[in-house]
Amino acid sequence: MPKWTGNYLLQFVISRTRQEAGPNVRAWDRTGKLVLETRVWFPDAWQVAIFDIAGAADGEVAVAGAAYTNSGVRAPFIAWISPVRYDAAGRADVALLSRGALFWPRRLRVGFGRTLR
Repeated sequence: MPKWTGNYLLQFVISRTRQEAGPNVRAWDRTGKLVLETRVWFPDAWQVAIFDIAGAADGEVAVAGAAYTNSGVRAPFIAWISPVRYDAAGRADVALLSRGALFWPRRLRVGFGRTLR
């Protein structure tokens, strides 16, 4: 279900496996222009589940989820995505903010100064 947050209408696919191609995060601006379409993925994952997404006033998008490996490891994560910075392959820049088993992020809100709540 898409939601307005920050300056964007955000949509995410809850779960994708390695075999399922395509993006799992999209964002549209207030004019309806698609400004972000990317795949949040980790090299050793067989599945990535996204639980929530939130936009910041500066255009960055925060994503909370978990990656699952073939060996059975679950790795929860929070990542920032920039719809204005792209890598050499044309993918949106994804910066991993935190990865570890000491927390399990389910919901995100972006506060003043890009603080996550």
